[in-house]
Amino acid sequence: MLNKKIIFAISFLLISTMLFAHGDLSIRIAQKTEDIANDIHNSELYYERGVLYQLHLEYKKAIQDYKKAKTLGSDNKLLNFKLSETYYESKKYKKALNSIMLCFGIETQNVNVYKLKARILLKLGRYEETMEAYKYVVDNTIDIRPEAIIEYSTIILTIDSLNFKGALEAIELGLEKVGKNTVTFQLKKIEYLKKSNQVEAVLTQYNQLIKNSIRKEFWYYEKGKYQNNVNRNDGATISLQQAKMAIQLLPLKFKSTIAIKKLQTQINKLEKLIHYD
Repeated sequence: MLNKKIIFAISFLLISTMLFAHGDLSIRIAQKTEDIANDIHNSELYYERGVLYQLHLEYKKAIQDYKKAKTLGSDNKLLNFKLSETYYESKKYKKALNSIMLCFGIETQNVNVYKLKARILLKLGRYEETMEAYKYVVDNTIDIRPEAIIEYSTIILTIDSLNFKGALEAIELGLEKVGKNTVTFQLKKIEYLKKSNQVEAVLTQYNQLIKNSIRKEFWYYEKGKYQNNVNRNDGATISLQQAKMAIQLLPLKFKSTIAIKKLQTQINKLEKLIHYD
């Protein structure tokens, strides 16, 4: 009952926050509309209201304001980007591409321009250009976030669902740029290795996770579960024993947690399944 009350309270808080955010945007839009009424030739005011409409998911109105800002001669460097972004969000991909191309000039472009261009080109089925644009993002982003590399690998597989070689190369690039022990990349690498049936490479990757983890019990279990799935039950038995030993070495406060008790149950079930087989 207590858990249900907590979940209800959290859900209510999240919904309230979302409603407040949209309500706040409505107030700001109304204020900006009043400002425009007092200065109808101010291109920047139309741009600013367009941004608010876009945040409020009123894409048609946002586009109208961005276009009005352009008509009035706005020199806001973000205008064409925001217009392209709004076209993209409203699934008008050809118009989105036309707008994003206006962002390209003599100056070196922000990687976000290339990222949006890549997403648009992907929707239009122009795959070779998509790869060129996203490769620029990966090569030129300083302190690149793991999500960007993973998106790059996802695009590779979207273009060719069997190109795990290319997807894995993207993940390796991420490991090189961000760090060899980045768990997000290691898990994605395991996912791609599994899908491409590279059993030994999967086991090597699990060993790497185990080696670099302070809490090893979960990874021993995951390794054992995978070994069972690929009919390597002798290895699975060893991995599950190692998981149990790792749990025994934990401080008492960790052993009594719900997560560890659940893990012990999963280990026992898998052991019984292996021995039964």
